Amino acid sequence: MLRLLFAVSAIALALFGIAAAFEGEIRLKRIEVQDAYGFDRPLPAFHILVPYDWTTDGGVVWSYNGNGCGFGMPYINWTATGPDGISAVQILPSEGWGGMSYAQNQNGCPQVMTTHLTEFLPWYIKRYRPSIRNYSYRARPEFAAELNKQASRTGNALGGETLLYAEAGEASYEWDWNGRTVRERVGLVVVFSVTNNPGGYTAVNVSVLGGLALRAPHGVDPGSYEIFANTFLVVPGYAALIQEFQARMQAIALKGVMDRAALWRKVQAEIGEIITQVYADAQEVYDRVAGAQSRAIRGVEVATDPTTGQDIEIPADAGSAWQMPDGTIVISDDPNYDPSADIGDGGKKIERQPRR
Repeated sequence: MLRLLFAVSAIALALFGIAAAFEGEIRLKRIEVQDAYGFDRPLPAFHILVPYDWTTDGGVVWSYNGNGCGFGMPYINWTATGPDGISAVQILPSEGWGGMSYAQNQNGCPQVMTTHLTEFLPWYIKRYRPSIRNYSYRARPEFAAELNKQASRTGNALGGETLLYAEAGEASYEWDWNGRTVRERVGLVVVFSVTNNPGGYTAVNVSVLGGLALRAPHGVDPGSYEIFANTFLVVPGYAALIQEFQARMQAIALKGVMDRAALWRKVQAEIGEIITQVYADAQEVYDRVAGAQSRAIRGVEVATDPTTGQDIEIPADAGSAWQMPDGTIVISDDPNYDPSADIGDGGKKIERQPRR
């Protein structure tokens, strides 16, 4: 089971479901975040629509972690924040945790022996939010269904067995941020590997594939930000490169090579030689096989940028969409909406593409 950075795009971000229908008009801007350090050239990693007056921070992080727990490599840590300084959408990083009943973890890693998301998610949240209240949890097994097609129960020579399975869920809670009460919703997709051997010997590995956090002022439903959070998508070609990188690093680990920190840049450089073809092939496969399913899960449709002619994604329940001269995008629940009266002349209508 791969710990995929890009699982966020089709699964974790969909945990909150397709956004509720919006009313009126929303002005958005398209953000494309590049991975500036991972390979031999900057590469587009993911894109998302956010409100035009929000600021963004973060991106793809390459930082070797030799502790055996915590962040994977690479991981996305990215936040969009509203002008009130409170409202926010955060793409959460992939992480790995675990524990053993018969030995202590090394390098200061905590013992994490939870085998279900109902136990793990509160622990995960409280590492960042020590004091939360009005906590509630909702299981979302439908978003782990695809991963659970690879679920397994495997016996071993000791007479024990290893269980491999995925769980998905979301939590909602309140906490105090800079002296103000805020509301958050966090969704995760997690893969558990649990080995039980005779004599009560148990080992647990918990792989967080990534997730999404929505924050809003007290009295505002964080779910109101879903409409643009669902437009997040990792570039398919970039996702393919990350698969290749992780596969090669796993091979290095299996060979027992100790100086992995020095080798990962060599692996990146080697992958750089195949970037162009990998991007093209991955995009073709995504368009042919996974694109429609991913868009259906995220509640978006393909449209054509009237300026560049490139594909863009807009919320599926938008009545109409317009691109303004400054590059921002205005979507409305009214199919006959014309932004010239509100914003000014010069907008170009964004046409939806036929369903594929």
